[in-house]
Amino acid sequence: MGPASSFVPTVFVSFSPEKHFLQSVISRLRVFAVYLQSLMLNFSIAAALDASHDSRSNNTFGLRNRALEATD
Repeated sequence: MGPASSFVPTVFVSFSPEKHFLQSVISRLRVFAVYLQSLMLNFSIAAALDASHDSRSNNTFGLRNRALEATD
């Protein structure tokens, strides 16, 4: 009974930190992945808004130029 009782805590102690470490690494990787996804989403939204703004401004300037040419 002595060897079994001394054996169980050593196994538990040796595997518990590794499991805790792996769980913390996995959770940090998940947080980092979510952060990267949010950054990519923000950049894609910003790029889409910038592209729509550029197309609107180009269309606006194009209409202004055409209007100025028509008045000249």
